[in-house]
Amino acid sequence: MKRQADVMTADTKRHIRCEDLKCYKATLDMLVYATQLLNHMPRELRYTLGHRTIEDIHGIMRGIYRTFYADEERKRESLDRALDSMVDVMADCRVMYALRMYNDNVNMHLAEQVATTDTNLSKWRNSLRKNAR
Repeated sequence: MKRQADVMTADTKRHIRCEDLKCYKATLDMLVYATQLLNHMPRELRYTLGHRTIEDIHGIMRGIYRTFYADEERKRESLDRALDSMVDVMADCRVMYALRMYNDNVNMHLAEQVATTDTNLSKWRNSLRKNAR
């Protein structure tokens, strides 16, 4: 009996799902953590800065999905949009910390998540550049 992997065509060999990507997992972790922080924000900032930050993180996730499923010509464009949203998240985090909305430990944890996501997105962009050559 042949194994399933032996009979797969070249088109269906791509087992990786978007949810398996490191940048997707890191972004999802960041979203969960930011959502938890949102519950502890003062009301006047929760509906402005907090929700904008959550929307920016959703923008990163949309960019990851678009990049993953895009054709080769559009991958870099979609990934650049995700990285633009990443810059917005970084700025939002800096503003929240400057307003002392959370303590140093929370800031370090959020900064680690942001850095992990940014690193993974940058690695993906670099691999796209190498494959384009």
